[in-house]
Amino acid sequence: MAEIAARVQQWKFDFLSDQARSEYSAVLAAADFLRKHRNTLPPGTLPRNPTQLAVLAIKIYEIFAEPEEGTGGGAEGRRPDREILQAILQAIEKSESCDP
Repeated sequence: MAEIAARVQQWKFDFLSDQARSEYSAVLAAADFLRKHRNTLPPGTLPRNPTQLAVLAIKIYEIFAEPEEGTGGGAEGRRPDREILQAILQAIEKSESCDP
């Protein structure tokens, strides 16, 4: 497992557009938020498996996407954690209802 973690640290990503870079940043922000707020969500909401947690971060990344220019947002427009947590719960519920 340590070998895999070391290899992951060596990965480099090239982005073909600013949008791709922004989406990547949003996925990282989603994963970070999930890790930091694991105990805030109802028990059993988040997967314990790191791979499944990464998949969830991809499913919810849009919650963390930077707002388009001129729509407000940015650091001063960041939603409160309570709203983000509610959006995550809704996204999980929607995802589970779509999964076979």
